[in-house]
Amino acid sequence: AQQVFDPMAASSEAARRGLMDVYQSLAFAESEMEDLYSALENYDKFLRIGEAELKAHPRDTRLRRAVAQGYARSGDVTARTGAVALGLEKLKRSMEMYESLASENPDNAKAQGDIVRTEILIGDVLSLDKNYAEAAARYRRALDSAIRLSTTDPSNRQWQANRIVALGR
Repeated sequence: AQQVFDPMAASSEAARRGLMDVYQSLAFAESEMEDLYSALENYDKFLRIGEAELKAHPRDTRLRRAVAQGYARSGDVTARTGAVALGLEKLKRSMEMYESLASENPDNAKAQGDIVRTEILIGDVLSLDKNYAEAAARYRRALDSAIRLSTTDPSNRQWQANRIVALGR
């Protein structure tokens, strides 16, 4: 698929977005198979295209969320390779993007959930680095947000799941 999209990507936004999807899918599959360095290569390719697209389309909410997710996943994988500080940088970049999206639309359930999940990921990475106090603070923030969200909409299964995950940390 990369060979199909690469030549078209220079002149076609649709091809660039398609190539982003390919890189993200490859990276996710590779990280699931613990091929972390290959996953990082593909996340880097995804993020390079995503950042370039953001320069051209800075208000594109869907693109901003995709790039934020790319930073979160890349940060998690980076930390799992032992580069904890760089992984945290990427996760914090993801959090900044998610918070920006949430501030623009505070009632958006996805945006609020992205923040909760990213707080948990940051806590996990801080735990890897044996920074337990800061990890606990991140888990506490995630739990507080998850409780608030699950109380406002008890029928939302994702909120309930986020609450359980945060509580388990």
